[in-house]
Amino acid sequence: MESNKENISHDQIPEIPVENKPEVNSDKIKSKAQEALQFCQSKNFNTDFCILIDMSLHSGVKRFFVWDFKTNSVSKQYLVGHGCGSNQWSSDESKDAPKFSNEDGSHLSALGNTNWKDGVTAIGEFM
Repeated sequence: MESNKENISHDQIPEIPVENKPEVNSDKIKSKAQEALQFCQSKNFNTDFCILIDMSLHSGVKRFFVWDFKTNSVSKQYLVGHGCGSNQWSSDESKDAPKFSNEDGSHLSALGNTNWKDGVTAIGEFM
């Protein structure tokens, strides 16, 4: 079988731009966890763990954190998407200028200070 491959040197391979993605800021996570702990203590809420999501990070970065108050550290870390609003699901239209809302049915990501039906409370903005 004949090969149609040309001999291309590394000098001839075009450089593909790589999007710089923000990285996880451990100090920021720890600071937000401390705020959450103080809030939970002031409201007599459970102080075992909290969930923190840094929506300033790219959705391809693990930005959903389960913070363990007892060990004062992240115990789990996951990927998480964000709402699309009126844009089509899976489109990149909201990538550069995401919108947020605590309104039910908005299809936007919430930024906190939300009381959910099961009695759990979300606090603050993590950006």
